[in-house]
Amino acid sequence: MSSAPFLVLLFAAPLWGQDLGLAPAKPVGPPKLESALWERSAAAKPARAVVVLVPAAGAASAIDTTALAALGVEILAQSKSLLRASVPTASLRAVAELPSVAFVRRPHRPHAQQTLSEGLARIRAFEHHAAGAKGHRYVRAAMSEPSSRAGTGPAVFRVLPPAPVAP
Repeated sequence: MSSAPFLVLLFAAPLWGQDLGLAPAKPVGPPKLESALWERSAAAKPARAVVVLVPAAGAASAIDTTALAALGVEILAQSKSLLRASVPTASLRAVAELPSVAFVRRPHRPHAQQTLSEGLARIRAFEHHAAGAKGHRYVRAAMSEPSSRAGTGPAVFRVLPPAPVAP
């Protein structure tokens, strides 16, 4: 019996999970600034970025607005716990270093879901939508008639016709 596989395993085990330095290191930026923003702050062209400032004390009123104004920050909106502002990209790192700011991030932008159910084609929903039936004034359902004792007798189903009935 060969002991070669055992020796390979014995010498490779200490390297398991170790960083061997084969992948390029990610650049490290300010910890209180979202990575997409600190990459943008390093750009040479002057621009402004709309950001959300998360306060260190938990209330947006705790953020030092005079220090923000000195950095060229324009406050756009304020809630109880967040502050939305337009910041010059050159000042992003300085805003993140303020003691009253816990984190600087981009605003969350809602987007529409683009996933359609696989069942829509099976029930011919697209045809009904094209015909103008969008669920108002029409009822499609499966009705069951219970037997004398629930779950013991055969269930009788009645399915309504697939085409929408005009009013």
